[in-house]
Order: sequence, then structure tokens, then C-alpha cells
Amino acid sequence: MVRCAPITHRVFATYHLQLLFCYLFFLFLFSLLTSCAQISNFRRCYRIFYEKLYLMRYALSPLISYYTNACIHQENLETFTALVRDFYYCTDPDDYDALHALRNLFPPETDKRKILDFLTAEEERMVREACQPVEFHKKDNERKTLH
Repeated sequence: MVRCAPITHRVFATYHLQLLFCYLFFLFLFSLLTSCAQISNFRRCYRIFYEKLYLMRYALSPLISYYTNACIHQENLETFTALVRDFYYCTDPDDYDALHALRNLFPPETDKRKILDFLTAEEERMVREACQPVEFHKKDNERKTLH
């Protein structure tokens, strides 16, 4: 004679099996979603890289050549300074160092090269100052530095 487990034991065991399968299924879904998120992030970074490369090749190249030609042919030094600053700030977000590129075009001891050296030193000073810690003053003249 075969004895069967009481109905409560069978239902309780299947309930735990269902919970175990649900838990494993959700673990599988979570790992799948994590993998998809990583792939999506990789694709986004890949797309940004190629968009930047496209911009550098087709949109930034003519801009660089026009600004460079304008800087070479500009005779007025005040206009030249404004043109160089504009050139630098237009191309800096795209990681193009206009000041360095222009410094290579002009020989040392010329007026344009001196302007470029001054602007380069000014930009380096501004970057150094931006990286300094901020100081807060308390009422009792104590200084507290935020790093």
C-alpha cells in the first residue's frame, strides 16, 4: 500500500518550489536587464564617439581652417586678439587646442606670438585658479577650507 503525503504537505512543497522558481526567474531577469543596460551604455558611448569624430571631420575642420586663415591674415593686433579668443572658445569644447596650434604657426619674438603666449598663460592661470579649494569665512574669523 502506497501512502501519500497529506495534501497540506504537497501544497506547501509546491508553493516553496514556485517561490524558488520565481526567485530564480527574477534573478535571471535582473542579470539580463543589467547586461542590456551595460550594452546600451556601451552603444551610447560608441555613438557619442562616432558623432564627435564626424563633427571633428566634417563640421570642425572647415571652422578650424577659416579661423586659422583669418588669424594669419589679420593685421590689427586688437582684432587678432579677439579672433584668437573666439577661436579658442569655439573649439575648446571639442578638445581642439587652438592656442597651441596657432603658436606653432607664428615664429617667436613676433607680436602675434607674444599675444598667443600671453593668452596661453592667462588660460593656464584661470585653470589653476578654478582648481583651488574654496575658503569659507566664519563669523569668528576662523577659516574653513572645503576640498
